[in-house]
Amino acid sequence: MKKIILECDLCDRGLETENGEESGFYICPECWDDLRKSLQSPFESGESKSGT
Repeated sequence: MKKIILECDLCDRGLETENGEESGFYICPECWDDLRKSLQSPFESGESKSGT
């Protein structure tokens, strides 16, 4: 099978894969974790205090 280097769209980190899936959009696991954490707590950065 042909090896493909997927580059993360967020951090440009390269990941080598052999499954041949080129979707045109790829996010590495590290960025997925960061995205998930930021989506779970979108208002913990002080925005929720703006109403006081």
